[in-house]
Amino acid sequence: MNIVESRKVLFADEKSQLYKGYYNPDGSFGEGEGWYHFFVDNGSVKDWLFEFPYEISARVMQWDSDGEPITRSTTSTGKFNVSENCTRFAIVVRLEGSSPASSAITPIQSEDDLYKIVIRHDDGIIHQISKIEMDLKNNVTDVVTFNDDKQVTSDDLIKDKLFNWTDGAARNGANWYSYELTNLPLEPKKYEVSASEKGKIRLLKYFDDEYIGNEIIYTNEPFEIGETINRYVINIQSENADPQSSNLDVFANIEGINLFKYTPQYINLKDLIEISKTKTFKMLMVGNSFADDTARWIGAICKSVGIDTLIGVIEIGGGSLEEHWNNVDNDNNAPFHTYENGNKSSKQNLKYNEIISYAEWDIITFQQTSALSGMYETYQPYLNNLVTYAKSHATNNDVNIGWLMTWAYSTDSERAGFANYNNDQIEMYEAIVDATQKAMEEEDFDIVIPAGTAIQNARTNEYLNNVNDELTRDDYHLDYGIGRYVAALTAFESLITHIYTEDINNISFYPKNDGGTKFLAKLSKVAVKNAVINPFKITDV
Repeated sequence: MNIVESRKVLFADEKSQLYKGYYNPDGSFGEGEGWYHFFVDNGSVKDWLFEFPYEISARVMQWDSDGEPITRSTTSTGKFNVSENCTRFAIVVRLEGSSPASSAITPIQSEDDLYKIVIRHDDGIIHQISKIEMDLKNNVTDVVTFNDDKQVTSDDLIKDKLFNWTDGAARNGANWYSYELTNLPLEPKKYEVSASEKGKIRLLKYFDDEYIGNEIIYTNEPFEIGETINRYVINIQSENADPQSSNLDVFANIEGINLFKYTPQYINLKDLIEISKTKTFKMLMVGNSFADDTARWIGAICKSVGIDTLIGVIEIGGGSLEEHWNNVDNDNNAPFHTYENGNKSSKQNLKYNEIISYAEWDIITFQQTSALSGMYETYQPYLNNLVTYAKSHATNNDVNIGWLMTWAYSTDSERAGFANYNNDQIEMYEAIVDATQKAMEEEDFDIVIPAGTAIQNARTNEYLNNVNDELTRDDYHLDYGIGRYVAALTAFESLITHIYTEDINNISFYPKNDGGTKFLAKLSKVAVKNAVINPFKITDV
């Protein structure tokens, strides 16, 4: 499962699937932000019970057997009833900050609380939200596969061609770009055209050779294609286009165009909750002190929300991928220690096969030494060799392979390796991003921990940036308190929250004995959330 970027949409059991939106009194549908509803098919039962951990209110929209709306009412947690001729009703709820707002409907505090809604009646049937669907934005390696097995890049866009929006026919057009995707399966699909700038482009839809119609969509925002479409074309207008369109934006830079596909991944919440009560999350990190910086607070963070952890670290000072592979190839020992629920063990010197078989690791991560982290030519063939070796010796057949994206040095760093990036923090960060994406394309990682982006996000905030030397203790290792906390939170948000359905905002731990405060912890969580949503882009905190 490639969790690079995810957005949660919650589902119920087979009778009660949760949908976005709400219903007006006349039965018409509204697409309000933060509104959700689910249906209950009603027979002869008219008396119901609405259960929730705390008192809230909801709307009940009712329909008759012909699908005509009967009435809309408001109910609170507790008993409610429906009309005599009601054969189907919808429970409509909203989240905090919904748009439109409503003084009549008490907001639910978090998206994760939605699955706690229970609607029951006397025969014992319970309609309860029990599944989560994560829309995974498949990035780089999992970009939607085309007939030529390539992702859409600027080289694949056909210049000086557009498709007429009135009849769908191809025609010449100076400084227009188009991309055509055909032979799509007939099913609902969600995509996104990413670009260096946001703007309006045109999507033309077809069924075989029949032109269905078109719509204007935005780059860097998801769009959906219905199940009647098996072919579509994207048109992009660049500068000095002929003919010109006043409805579309002009793109000054056509480079870096990518097309992403969103793939739904279903997870049963009940099973995950049971697992979380009994299972210890086990992660092995192959790296150096940067891996140990990331690992240091993971156990304490998880313990604060009731999750047991075993984090193993192969820590070679300044160790590179090449050095790790040479150790494996020569059957050398390596220094290894663990954090069990945050408690650090003594170091042992063990062979790599002994470390990999030490536990049934859920995930094994790798990283490059910081000075070379933005130089992809130093990654291979060592990274591929290490991944192959880890998979062949892992005792967990379902082990995931992950990549730890490290961080750039502080702006005043005097480290020799900083010269590889002209002693420029942003240049180093961007080089790390580029190398990470190339590694993902080459290796098809299951997980990426964007710690480098989280740290860079945190540096946009004056309070976080003023922690020690821009969140470092020596201009490149992380500060013992909040610096390490940001990296560990990134691992939690990237890996653990999706397995145990725990929200990062529920974490009560912060390193108060190492300079941490509640305020800095709150800011850190914002930086981390933004990094996991946009792993290759700096977002202000």
